[in-house]
Amino acid sequence: MPKITKNRKQLAKKLTSLKTESSISSNRTAIGKCPYPGCTGAGHLSGKYETHAYIEACPLKQNLTPEECVLFAKYRKLLKSSISQKNDVNDKENKGRNGVGLRNLKRILRNVKDVMYLETLADTAEFLEHEPDFRQPYSHKVEKIQLYNVEFTLPKHAECIYPNCEVSRVYVCERCFQYFFDKYAMQDHCLNVFPYEYPPGKLIYKDDSLSVYEVDGLKEAVYSRNLAMFAKMFISDKQYRNDVKNFKFYILIKSDAIGWHTVGYFSKAKDFTFKYNLACIMVMPTYGRQGYGGFLIELSYVLSRKENRTCTPERPFSVEGLAAYRRYWLQSIVEYMAKKGIKREFDIRELSRVTGISEVDIVATLFTYDMLAKEHDEYWVVMSETFRQAFRKLHLSERSRRVNMACLL
Repeated sequence: MPKITKNRKQLAKKLTSLKTESSISSNRTAIGKCPYPGCTGAGHLSGKYETHAYIEACPLKQNLTPEECVLFAKYRKLLKSSISQKNDVNDKENKGRNGVGLRNLKRILRNVKDVMYLETLADTAEFLEHEPDFRQPYSHKVEKIQLYNVEFTLPKHAECIYPNCEVSRVYVCERCFQYFFDKYAMQDHCLNVFPYEYPPGKLIYKDDSLSVYEVDGLKEAVYSRNLAMFAKMFISDKQYRNDVKNFKFYILIKSDAIGWHTVGYFSKAKDFTFKYNLACIMVMPTYGRQGYGGFLIELSYVLSRKENRTCTPERPFSVEGLAAYRRYWLQSIVEYMAKKGIKREFDIRELSRVTGISEVDIVATLFTYDMLAKEHDEYWVVMSETFRQAFRKLHLSERSRRVNMACLL
């Protein structure tokens, strides 16, 4: 019966002789290098794969070796088995059956302060291996997306992250964003299987034609992942994240005589550590340049003000996203100045509190449009020619769609 020693080299040799169901799979290989400093990509936090290519599965980041991750996977399996059988885990019995002593295992994991925390990380790392399959290269180029009966040609930078995709055209349900590789499968889904009468969330806004639903990524994981995968096909500056449970999604829909259609959405993290009120935003190509992007941006700040928070959107921006935010910030500053009768000076902190826009974004906007002039070591607001031109364009072309505060539920 093998014994676990404190010597990690001896432990590695012992583990190679253990043949259990939780042994490392040898047919999986990483396609990229883990970004964690000093990591070679060896091992996997779940203990079930030989390699990893992303930081969430990096053993070194948790100060573990690949061998210890394998050992911890066996511990998790034994623990789950004992819970399902409603029996206490007997340390000696498990040691005799599998060569793994739980007490010795915890000593090996002496650098991990919270074993439950590590269990969560390992479960997440294992989950990321399945949908989509991050280990398989996205070698197949998807050229077109058909959203019910509307077809889009994808931009050149589009990155297909649909698992097992071997076709050049993907069919997507416009309501639940379930993807199909066959036209008739999608038609059957839309006619007979479609699961949602409306987006699966809480109605928070409703006017004559527009409605907004708040969807919890934890409660509606399938819907949220499908939406995020679809959006990634059109957004190159944001990284697809599979941990949708940590986000809320705000779905904008439009109703007509036929039914309802998804116009766009934005997401935001539940964790407010970084004071972000928006993580990702997208407007469907068929509804582009109609003011819906500005509507969603304004709604994100309206929700922030309801929570008495000043926020900023998560970076980086796309070119279109930066332009949309600059329009919104400029419009908000001008409206505040007009309402207060301000001509040359105002308190930036007060403006930030009223609008919900961070002080950094306010100052950046003033500099962008040359609205700050320095006199006697003080900055004053001026109506520059750059500002006048931007305001004329704003007044003529944008901001026709506004959030009606009376329609918030």
